[in-house]
Amino acid sequence: MNGELSTSVSSYFNLHKNVSLINQSKLDVRLEEIIIKHVSNNGVLINKALQDNYYATLLNFLPALGFRRSEKLLEDIKLNIQSNTFYKRK
Repeated sequence: MNGELSTSVSSYFNLHKNVSLINQSKLDVRLEEIIIKHVSNNGVLINKALQDNYYATLLNFLPALGFRRSEKLLEDIKLNIQSNTFYKRK
């Protein structure tokens, strides 16, 4: 999550060299559906997302969170951890 929003879901992945032969908008819709379904069923580990930027991109696909909110969520958590105002469950 580098502050830049991408409109193409396929830009997150290194796909096959012949992927350019497929309609990109249809590919993006299908990839987004699959990722949202997977993230909805399995969840995202927030602690892992804080440590790994590649993994953190999965937060973009949480239903009702989206790209901007997921980035803001991570920024807020990191700021709270640095200022020791973030409380962990025991």
